Amino acid sequence: MSEALGITAFEVYTVELPPNAETVRHDHLDDGVEDLYFIVSGDGRAFVDGESVPLRPGLFLAVTVESARQLRAGSSGLTFVAICGRPL
Repeated sequence: MSEALGITAFEVYTVELPPNAETVRHDHLDDGVEDLYFIVSGDGRAFVDGESVPLRPGLFLAVTVESARQLRAGSSGLTFVAICGRPL
């Protein structure tokens, strides 16, 4: 989405996970990026450094560079916006 909008300061993605699908577990130690997730619809769980966080529409979740993260959709799927950028 960032490219299409001409944004260069940060990246923006819309992610639609089907029911029970999940993202790849990762951190951003290699590129120094923080993530901010906004849950648009559906349900699921985020796993941040082994801690489980329930996800619901309207929730914002910030994750630091060094934290390992993974998002998993629940039975109704999960749609979220991810905003990714380097801290100042």
